[in-house]
Formats: sequence, structure tokens, C-alpha cells
Amino acid sequence: MKYSEFNIIDFLQDEFFINWVNNPTHETNHFWVKWLVEHPEKREEVFKASQIIKLVDYKKQYEIPDDIYLDMYENIKLDKHTEPYNDPSKLVKWRFWNKLVAAVLVLGCIFWGYNNFNGNKSEQIDTPNLITKSNPCGQKSKVLLPDGTKVYLNAESSLVFPVEFSDSLRLVKLKGEAFFDVKESKVRPFVVQADNTRVRVMGTTFNVKNKEGLSVALVSGKVAVENDLGTKIILSPQEKLEIDESGNFYKSSFDLLETTGWKNKYLVFKEDNYDEVKEKLETWFGVKIINRKEMEEGWSYSGVYHNESLENVLEGISITSNFTFRIEDKTILIENPK
Repeated sequence: MKYSEFNIIDFLQDEFFINWVNNPTHETNHFWVKWLVEHPEKREEVFKASQIIKLVDYKKQYEIPDDIYLDMYENIKLDKHTEPYNDPSKLVKWRFWNKLVAAVLVLGCIFWGYNNFNGNKSEQIDTPNLITKSNPCGQKSKVLLPDGTKVYLNAESSLVFPVEFSDSLRLVKLKGEAFFDVKESKVRPFVVQADNTRVRVMGTTFNVKNKEGLSVALVSGKVAVENDLGTKIILSPQEKLEIDESGNFYKSSFDLLETTGWKNKYLVFKEDNYDEVKEKLETWFGVKIINRKEMEEGWSYSGVYHNESLENVLEGISITSNFTFRIEDKTILIENPK
């Protein structure tokens, strides 16, 4: 049977799938991520099956004792060699009971897994005392969490966290972009939830951007990035993981100033096209840009500004790009030079 024809029970019985969930490798991650991109209709079944597998210790819970296993094996051999055709009803009965027992075990796993997954989620913010920090366009802030972790929250971003963390977990939820300087703890992992992806650390510094996909850039320490499908990727310092909206991902190195300079008021353009420059300016300064000039094909801009005003940044861009601009309150008009 092809994987496209699998249901939840089939996934729970497939050794290749179980090994991927429990011990993912680069090869199995590549296979399953690519397969899920090609079969998005199976994402929910794969997600539920993977959660059940992670919740249930199959070997420990359902390993058959040696004496029962030997009896079963001897009975199968006896039935196979001495009565293969004389009494077909026995073979039918054996197959029926074998399938019934397997079905009961699997359904039991599903029932137990759903209850644990839906009713006993250990990694969730389960306190009513939540704090939400939000920044509009043009505003950045620094947030000190209850454990001493420092968070630099970028513009057009929000962070949700409890008044006090639990004794076993420090979980926050992020929309947008933030830089984390996590207070080290050997007993309480720190987890950043960004949509269906989690970044898990003990103590480290890293940048997370959750906008039109997800990117995680590790400055120091080590992080594990995992999603709801069970994919888990470990990052080392100076590595950046990018995941697009279709679930495709890749690792690369990154420029520290370009990726994290924003928290120290560095506005960095690196061969950015017009749309990228416009988006950065609007988010950074909280303005709206209206362009009445046709930009040349292949236009791009590179430059670094430290704590500069909007007018100075526009002046710098306009010098090399041959345009004039007018600032009218929160609106920028870009025009051809007169």
C-alpha cells in the first residue's frame, strides 16, 4: 500500500514512519517533509499519528512476554505444518483473532493518545495570568521575563508569557520577530512557540522571525527547532534555519549585523529589492510609502544606518537611486526628480 493510501492506524503500524518520529535523521526528514509537501491532505493524519507515537512507548507498553510469544509461535507453526488445509476454519479464526487483538491495541493507543494529547498538554501556557507585549510599526521594546531572560521585541511583533513560569517549563508565544537572551537553567527548558513550530533551549542567544515563514538564527549555545509533525533540527552557533510557508527548510550561515543588528538600532539593507526596502522602512519608522517613480529593472540597494532619522535614511537611498521624496506626516511620497 502507498503512503498516500494510509490512514492513522496504518501510520501507527509502519516501522519507517515510527522510526522517523522517534529518531529523525537528515534522510528521513528530507523524505517526509518532501512527501508532506506533495500530499498536504495527509498532514492532519500524520500529525495525529506522530503525537500518539510520541506519547505512547510502544515497546514498553505492548511488548509480548516471552512465554506467550513462544506459545503463539509454536501454535502458528503447528497450525501451518500439520493442518494447513484440513480445517480452514481454524486458520480463519486465528486470522480473525489476530487482527482483532491488533486492532484493539492500536485503538487503545489512539484513545489513550488523544486523551493525553487533547486533555493533558504539558507544553502550554495554562495560567490565566498572562502578559502580552505588543509593538506597532515604528516601535521596538525590551522585555524582561520572570526568569531573567531578556527579549528584544521588534516592531509589528507581540510576545505572550505568564506572570510566573512553571517549575518544569518556560514557554512563550511569539508573533513577528524577537531576539532572545535566555537565562540558563538545567532543569527548565525555554520554549518559543511560533505557530506550529517550537524553538527549545536551555540557555542561549538567538533570533526568531515568524513572518511569511519562519527563520531561527543561533548566535550562541544550541537550539532544537521542532514542528508538530515531529521534525527536529539542531542548530549550532552561526547557523540559520529557514522554513517557508510550504514547510520546506534549509540551513545556512548568516551575517550577524544583518540578522540581529535591529535590536541595537542598526537598519541594514543588503542588495534588497524595492519591495524589501519599502517593507523595512514602513516597519522600522511606522510610515506608509507611496511610489510614483518607476524603478529600474533589477534595482537593489545596500547600506547600513545606525539610529538615523527617516529623512537621513531616505536621503542616503535617494542619492544613489535618482529620486526625490516628500514626508507628509506618516506618508512618504517618492517621485522622479524635477
